[in-house]
Amino acid sequence: MLRSALLVLALLAAQVPPPPEGAPTTPALRRLLDDGGKVERVATNFQFADGPVWIDGALVFTDAARSQILRWRVGEEPAVVLEDTGGAAGLAIDAASRLLMAERQRRRVSRREDGEASVLLARVGGQPLTGPTDLALSRDGTIYVVDAPGRTSRAGATGRVIRISPTGEATVAVEGLVRPTGVAVSPDGRELYVADAGRRELRVYPTGGAAGTVAPRRLASILPWKRGVQGQADGLAVDVAGRLYLAGPGGIWVLDRNGGRLGVIATPETPSACAFGDADGRTLYITAETSIYKVRMSAAAR
Repeated sequence: MLRSALLVLALLAAQVPPPPEGAPTTPALRRLLDDGGKVERVATNFQFADGPVWIDGALVFTDAARSQILRWRVGEEPAVVLEDTGGAAGLAIDAASRLLMAERQRRRVSRREDGEASVLLARVGGQPLTGPTDLALSRDGTIYVVDAPGRTSRAGATGRVIRISPTGEATVAVEGLVRPTGVAVSPDGRELYVADAGRRELRVYPTGGAAGTVAPRRLASILPWKRGVQGQADGLAVDVAGRLYLAGPGGIWVLDRNGGRLGVIATPETPSACAFGDADGRTLYITAETSIYKVRMSAAAR
């Protein structure tokens, strides 16, 4: 009897909860989705999955609550590849295939090479970082770091995005954000997209501007499409056509490069971030609370 009960509990735990109903869609989104837009769970039992990147045939991601970085390959169970990560949430891969980590608890950005970590950024303008949470790279090697205020931040601190040039010079690129959560760069490298969960919007800035010199442009408001849908503007990815894939309320919000909403890929759990992967670059992997999900995209995607 006990064994049967445990088996039932295990089966219930393995069941995928249904995604929220009524997600907005358009013909443009339906053309982007392959296999009818089926969202498949590929791994679970994490405390808070985040920061996905695809490298060397595997998905690498964080479990910030456990201070771990994990790797998942098709047909394998997730494996812990690094512990004691300083609460790392966002990850990125640079042109030399080195792993960059936004370590929120240690308030720094680090880089791992040959199994060793070095500090890439801990201060800017003489002031320490407040809480790095996400990273993005442009094709020229420029690194953008989301730095969000935390509970221990100095009074009056606001969110910002820090730019690290290819030569290593750190400057503030964007300031005055309420609660920034995600960042991405357009394919041509001219625009910087910033998710500000505090304002419930996605913003866009020219990459060449200095902090405070260019007014931001609101690209889209990110609000639940109906009552009960959970989530906020969070991590994002960009495909080669410039379309944006933003982890938001109820799933992945797909926007054109002008902010027009193509629709929402509803997910069973509230998503935190997404990244393209697989050999053909046509699978969108989604980190969402306790699980990793994937959805196949058409040839129109990267």
